Amino acid sequence: MYEVTLGTDGIQQLGWAAHGCTFTNEDGVGDSPDSYAFDGKRVKKWNVQCAAYGEAWAAGDVIGVLIDLERGEVRYTKQGQDLGVAYTQVRRKVPGLAYVPALSLSRNESCAVNFGARPFLHPQAGYASLQCPPEGAVQARSLLNYLGEISDAIWHPCGDDSIEVKEQP
Repeated sequence: MYEVTLGTDGIQQLGWAAHGCTFTNEDGVGDSPDSYAFDGKRVKKWNVQCAAYGEAWAAGDVIGVLIDLERGEVRYTKQGQDLGVAYTQVRRKVPGLAYVPALSLSRNESCAVNFGARPFLHPQAGYASLQCPPEGAVQARSLLNYLGEISDAIWHPCGDDSIEVKEQP
């Protein structure tokens, strides 16, 4: 599982692709047999051919991209709400076949992807992140370092603790 926070609401195909899938300016995720995608702008799913699926998205939406290789299914969530199974009979248990996250974005589209380095905004029971989050101590140390850096700028912007007050005439 991974999450995508949309920066824009245009054409973006989010999903999975097997190693070896090739993409061009014309062919993206979902245009080859071992790649699966969802595009909320066009409200369609893509796997060589397209079909209606899901619901429209908007900038700021968080899309969950899930694959279950035991069941051979791909599904998506929007703001944590399950949009249902998009694909069944995903090819699996083939020597050398492995799926990786894949995204195709049109010009001027943007998104932020979380593979699990930070806690998911909308975790899904039964699905693991692709990346383990840093250990608690590492997160705490990073936060303390950050707070230490900004504290000097907030409390001691000039490096002087004194404050001079002048009376107004």
